Amino acid sequence: MATALAGLIAGLAVARWIQKSGKRADSNTPRIATVEAEADLMDIKGIGPVYRQRLAKAGIDSFEQLVEAGAAKVATVTGVDEMAAADWIAQAITLAASS
Repeated sequence: MATALAGLIAGLAVARWIQKSGKRADSNTPRIATVEAEADLMDIKGIGPVYRQRLAKAGIDSFEQLVEAGAAKVATVTGVDEMAAADWIAQAITLAASS
């Protein structure tokens, strides 16, 4: 149940980003075209140095990579639940769209 809910939340966040940005995705995952170099995963509420390091070890260093990884992978590599991971993804979409 929690996994399905996390997926739904992430899906709604992606749909909201696509709607606000006017961009179309080629797949179910949006491509965040440009993310400023100074954009930092620690700008996301809940991600501090420890989680940022865990994400980096998994090859996740940007908002785009966080979105592409999906909630299940983010939860696995960080040790957080999928709801928290889905929230991080939603924040990444919002931050990328506003930059």
